[in-house]
Amino acid sequence: MTNIRVAEQQGEVLVSGLVAPAYYEILIHRNEHVEIRLKIIEKKVDALSDEYIVELAKLAKQVEKNYNNQPLDLEWGFTNGKLHIL
Repeated sequence: MTNIRVAEQQGEVLVSGLVAPAYYEILIHRNEHVEIRLKIIEKKVDALSDEYIVELAKLAKQVEKNYNNQPLDLEWGFTNGKLHIL
């Protein structure tokens, strides 16, 4: 299971608790099918589209594979529609 927390500003506001993040739980099946299992969004507008959620979850799993499949805390951002691991 992959968890994604999203704040529309820099990660510091999320870590300090100044904003309530959007929260997603994503399950990636063995056949690479991605299932968004849960969304908790306190705002009226999603912070991320489903397409971006799936892209981010797949990239997070690729990074985990490089670290013996250990869960990681990744900082990331989108700029001009392109995902970046920071």
